[in-house]
Amino acid sequence: MQTQFVIEREPVVTWPVTVELPRPGGRIEPFRFVAVVRVLSEDEYETIIPAHGADDDVAAAQDAEIQRRTLRDVLADNARVLPRLITGWQGVTAPAGGDVPIAELPAVLTGPYGRALSVALWRAIHQVRYGIPAEQTPGAAEGNSAPSPAAG
Repeated sequence: MQTQFVIEREPVVTWPVTVELPRPGGRIEPFRFVAVVRVLSEDEYETIIPAHGADDDVAAAQDAEIQRRTLRDVLADNARVLPRLITGWQGVTAPAGGDVPIAELPAVLTGPYGRALSVALWRAIHQVRYGIPAEQTPGAAEGNSAPSPAAG
């Protein structure tokens, strides 16, 4: 049976996200969850995501500004921008158990997991935006939550 092509006014998709975190012993461990990602028009993406100017002088000025920015600045911008693109998640749990509400996303992005989570969410957003298949489709796995920062 063929699936119907439905044109939605404000489409969203659930999308698998893999966050890679450093672990003891010098290894990187993947943690998976599912994000609810907005699917936007290119005009909407360009409104939300800052773009580089096409003009050489504008691009040079932007490059100079980018070089002055710290990772802290980038994570603060991510905390402002990513909640406009990621509207929910499943499989993100607190150290004591229970779900972490999506409203916590800005705080998480500026905390110890900010860099890793930013990379993972931008990867998912670009996969959705450009029609790139997800690397892994299972999504969140039971008991697959990141350790608390205090756990090392």
